[in-house]
Amino acid sequence: MAEEDYETATGFITFTEQDGTETRFGYCDIWRFKEGEIEELTTFVIRLTVDY
Repeated sequence: MAEEDYETATGFITFTEQDGTETRFGYCDIWRFKEGEIEELTTFVIRLTVDY
């Protein structure tokens, strides 16, 4: 999703621990651009307790 100087990406990631246990997370990255360069990056990562 993009609007003016901002672009956003969302998704899911899974981490596998050394013991084989998997933990699922949702994420949202928000980039702000200025003159074609990344000016700021904000990232949110949330551990999920239900499956989507």
